[in-house]
Amino acid sequence: MMFLSSGEFYRWLSSFQINLGTALAIIVVVGGFIVSIHKMKQSYDKMVGEKTKSDLETKETLESVNTLVNSVNTLKDEIIEERNHRQEQQEEINTKMDNITHLIEAERELSKKGDEELKAQMTAVSCKVDVIDTKTNLLIESDKEGIKGDITECYYKSIEQGYIEIHTLETMEARYEKYLEENGNTFVSGIMQSLRELPNTKPKPVKKTTTSTRKKTTNT
Repeated sequence: MMFLSSGEFYRWLSSFQINLGTALAIIVVVGGFIVSIHKMKQSYDKMVGEKTKSDLETKETLESVNTLVNSVNTLKDEIIEERNHRQEQQEEINTKMDNITHLIEAERELSKKGDEELKAQMTAVSCKVDVIDTKTNLLIESDKEGIKGDITECYYKSIEQGYIEIHTLETMEARYEKYLEENGNTFVSGIMQSLRELPNTKPKPVKKTTTSTRKKTTNT
């Protein structure tokens, strides 16, 4: 907008043949109007400048907010991805734990069956051992009685003969050692002691003398 200077404005008014007082009044009114318009223009320019600044600040704020929103969205996506990854890992761990649990239960069941089978086998073996022990004890008792009978028979025979040959005594000593190993009683020990005291050779026969008989006959 183009504004007239005061001189030009005055000459413009003079062209209308207006007196000085009226002209001054018009000048004052118009000047005030012009000043008001100028102030309004400054206010408008200021408002426009502030609005422009506000728009820039708003734009920057919106850009910052958008950047923040994008960052938040990115962070949210990363959190969701990490959560899904952890969930997959947890599901994998749970699956492995379930498999391990099933393996342990299966192994425990097999171990239980194995223990039952082993227990049954041990029971059968124990029964067989008991039978063997019984038969063994019977054999030992029978062997002891046989040794006892042999030594006793040898004793009476040797007493009747009056001696015992050395190899026979050695045989009886070996039998007696076996008898002791089988926990035989002390009855046989006395018999063995008597056998050891017998001579090992056959005693020579005693010659009969007739001197006393002849004397008795003469006296008669």
